[in-house]
Amino acid sequence: MKRKPRKISAIVLSWVLFFSVASAADSLRFSKNISNEQKSLLQKDLTQFENLSAKETDPEFRRVLGLSGAVTPTLLLNWLSLRVKFIVSEKFDLTKAVRFSRSIVHYPFPELVPDPVLSLTDLQVENDQRSERGMNLKNIGSSLYVLGKFSGQKIAVTIPGQGEISVRSPRVGIIQAGEALFKSLRGSLDLRSPENMFVRLERLFHEARHSDGNGKNIGFAHSLCPAGHLYAGAAVCDFSLNGAYSVSAYWGKYFTENCLSCTVAQKEAMRLYYLDSYSRIFAERASEKNGDDDLSALLAAKESCDYYKKVVGSDRGSLCANIDERISRVREGRSNSAGSVYLDDKTESLL
Repeated sequence: MKRKPRKISAIVLSWVLFFSVASAADSLRFSKNISNEQKSLLQKDLTQFENLSAKETDPEFRRVLGLSGAVTPTLLLNWLSLRVKFIVSEKFDLTKAVRFSRSIVHYPFPELVPDPVLSLTDLQVENDQRSERGMNLKNIGSSLYVLGKFSGQKIAVTIPGQGEISVRSPRVGIIQAGEALFKSLRGSLDLRSPENMFVRLERLFHEARHSDGNGKNIGFAHSLCPAGHLYAGAAVCDFSLNGAYSVSAYWGKYFTENCLSCTVAQKEAMRLYYLDSYSRIFAERASEKNGDDDLSALLAAKESCDYYKKVVGSDRGSLCANIDERISRVREGRSNSAGSVYLDDKTESLL
C-alpha cells in the first residue's frame, strides 16, 4: 500500500511534465492577421528548440535570467512563456485596439515610471516608423502597462481572434511582429534554416526581457550607446548585465554551441550575430563619469571585431578603432573598470 502513492505521484509528475513540454509550442496565441505560414514558422521554431539536446554553455546565463539549476530548453521555454503570450502583426492599430477604464485605479509605486512615457498616439507613430524601416519584434505590452500606470487608468487591448486582454502587468506579453522577422537572414536562404530559426527565437527571448522590471526599470529599456561605439547615439545598448542584450547574447551562445546539425558556416553566422549583442552590454555608465571605456564591453567588442574581420575580411569601423590600446589603458588603471550591475527583474502588477 505504501508504494501506490509513490506510483501515483510518479504518474502525476510525468503528466505535469508532459503537458508543460507539450504546451510550449502552443502557448503563443496569435492575432487573426498573423498568417498561417508565419504562425506555423514560429511554432515549429519553438518545437525544434524544445527538442534540442543541449548542455549548459555558461553558468552566467542562469544569473542573467534569474534561474536556479542547469539551463535546459524546457526551462528556457517556460521562462519565455511567462513573458511572451500574444503575437500581433505590424499593422495592429493601437489607437483602435486600446481602451482606457473610466475609473481611476491604484498602481504599485505610482510615482515610479520609466522616462519617457509615450502617449498612445506616439506609440502608434513609433510603430508605423519601425514598420517602414523593417520591424522585427517589439514588446508593446510593457509600454501599454507603463502608459496605464502613468495615467492612473487600467488599459485593455482587443486582439482580433483573442478578445479583450486586460493589461495588469508588464508581463501581459503582447508582442508585435513585423514582416522583417519572417525574411531570410541571407536573402534566398530557406526560412526554416537553423540561422533563420536562430534569429526569430533570439528576438523572442530578447523581447521577453522587456516584460520584466518594476518602478523606474519597467521594461528594461535600452540606453544610448556611448561615444566611440559602433552604434553611438542610438538607443540600442544596455547599462546592466541582465538586460535584453544579455539575454540575446547568452541565449545565442547557448543555441549556437548546442546546434549539432548546424554547419560551420551557419555557426559562424550565428556567432557573429550574438557577439554583436555582447558588444552592446556595459556594466555601468562609465562614459558619463569621465569618458572612459568599460572593460567588459571592450573585451566583448574585441572578440566581435576579430571574428568579423576573420569572416568578412574587413574592419568594423569606429567600434574596432584602437581597441587593443583602449583595453590596455583600462587594465592599467587609467580608466574605470566597471562593477557588475544587475537590475531587479521582479515584475509589478495591478491588483
